[in-house]
Amino acid sequence: MYTPYDYFPGLIRAYKPAFDQNYPDWGKMLYEYPVNFEDVTDKYESYIQEYGNIKDPLTRYFKLWSRAVGPYALPDGNILLPDLPAYYKNLNEARMDARNTANARDEANWSFLGPKETFWLNESGSVNDPLSCPWQVNVYSFDVAASDNNILYCGTETGYVNKTSDAGVQWQLLSPEYPFGGGVTAVAIHPGNSDIVYVSAGNQVHRSLDGGLNWLPLLQSGEQFYANRLKIDDDNPQKIFSSSSNGVHLSTDGGNTWT
Repeated sequence: MYTPYDYFPGLIRAYKPAFDQNYPDWGKMLYEYPVNFEDVTDKYESYIQEYGNIKDPLTRYFKLWSRAVGPYALPDGNILLPDLPAYYKNLNEARMDARNTANARDEANWSFLGPKETFWLNESGSVNDPLSCPWQVNVYSFDVAASDNNILYCGTETGYVNKTSDAGVQWQLLSPEYPFGGGVTAVAIHPGNSDIVYVSAGNQVHRSLDGGLNWLPLLQSGEQFYANRLKIDDDNPQKIFSSSSNGVHLSTDGGNTWT
């Protein structure tokens, strides 16, 4: 079901639907290796011109796939495989550098003013306003603090974590300088302490002990996985379960080690 392309940085392969012989040609190519990026995208463009924009799991995965793989496509359409160990090593180093310098950052930095809504391209020349589309604001995951239901954390497609302390009326972007490395697919809050929170992003599990101000990657090199779900045991918060495309993982020491 998976090809080497499905392991590219930022791509969540668990979102890939099971193969179906009735898929269009561009869809079947997502299950082949190697393929030419231009060939796949050309077939997709021809397909939507004939059938229009179709919203289904295959189309959704193609859009994720093309955004992740596109930067590695050469001018002739051939796809250059990234050096994944080097990529994740550099990402972990960047996380540590960000953590070490977080307290020294200039607090008079940028604030998000908008736009807070994005729109489909007006490719037809229509005089009507384009429809809204969700690419920049998809929420992939969230959790509500059991100790205080006014506190929620959410993770986004764009690789950020946000927090609200008033049941969603106002939201704070947490640690914008910390590179999570991809869409945040899972969030879990400690059942007794809302300052302790775990998230999954960038083939890593991250932990904060101070309400999301600072984060630390927990998985060691060679033992990384992309969790689709994190669940903390209410009776023993040191025990954390994770489901991923690599199977089920368990930590019994608050996320420090996993089996």
